[in-house]
Amino acid sequence: MKCMFYKCSSLKNLDVSHFDTSQVKDMSYMFACCDSLKSLDVSHFFTS
Repeated sequence: MKCMFYKCSSLKNLDVSHFDTSQVKDMSYMFACCDSLKSLDVSHFFTS
């Protein structure tokens, strides 16, 4: 998922509540440069 939404500058809303992140190794820069993104709920992300 590294750089998955990188530079999606027009992205305003995104529902990630159903993303399965249990096997993800790298989330770095996932939302970098998403300048129009107002809020993002990643509370359901499995990060341990």
